[in-house]
Parts: sequence; structure tokens; C-alpha cells
Amino acid sequence: EITITVTATECSALHTGDVYLLGSVNGLHFMKLSNEEPNHTITWKAEGEANSVNYDLNKKGIRFFAFIHDEVQLMVDLLDTVQLFAQPNAGKYPVYPDQKAMEENIYFLTNYQRVKPFMASRNNSGITGVNPDLIQTGDFVGVIRLDGLDPMLAWAMGSTTGHT
Repeated sequence: EITITVTATECSALHTGDVYLLGSVNGLHFMKLSNEEPNHTITWKAEGEANSVNYDLNKKGIRFFAFIHDEVQLMVDLLDTVQLFAQPNAGKYPVYPDQKAMEENIYFLTNYQRVKPFMASRNNSGITGVNPDLIQTGDFVGVIRLDGLDPMLAWAMGSTTGHT
């Protein structure tokens, strides 16, 4: 059993407090600290857990993640993120993102990853012609599929392509 006590001296979010996510391989816990309630104590259960869980807790401890907004904005951001993956034709193969999903993904890349130069709109005429003589040994032809997953991977990797 692990007891964690956190005391805030100055909360940054105006009038609402700071929101944190504490996590390990055996659980998650949200914690909110405010100027009115600056102290928070949680007890992390570790008894009866597998050796791998106890090893992780002993070697890596509890991870703290701070959110930059209050819990209301956090829910809005979560919903916006889920929208990146919304595919109206799911269940059909291949799944092609619709126009709204592609626009949401481009917005994400433009405003959160700040991909430069910004992606230019293309028509949906299919594959563009590439002169094979221009492709040399060692050239990389990367693509990004605007389906939620590739933009999220690109953001996490700091790249402009999906998983290649």
C-alpha cells in the first residue's frame, strides 16, 4: 500500500484548480487541487498484485500527468480527440475517412502539431502521377491517412507521416 499526499501552494487554473492524472500499470486516479482545497491524499493499493506490478511500482513509482485546463475543458478536449477517430463507414473495408473526419484531422495537425507547411487540399482523383525515374535508392515516400490514428502517431513522433 502506498500513501501519496500532495499539497498545492498556488493552483494555476483560475477559480477551478489543477487537474492531475496519477497512474501506474495497476490503475489510474484523477486528482483535483484548488486554492480552497490544496491538500489531497490517496492510497494506492499494491497488496496481492503480480510481481510485475510491484516491480513497476518500486522501480518507476506513480506517474503524474498534469492537465493544462480544468476538468470541463478536459472533457471537451477528450471529445474532440474521439472525433478524430469517428468513421461513419466503419465496418466496411477499406475504411475511408469522410470529409468531416479529414477536416478534423487536418485541424488537429495544424493547430496542435503545427505541421509546416500546412497540408494543402487535394482533389480525390486517386493516386497522383509520380515519375518512377525520380525515385532513387534510399528515398522515403511517406503517407499520412487522415483517420485519427496516423495524425495521432505523427503528433507523438513529431513527424508528418503516419506509421510507415
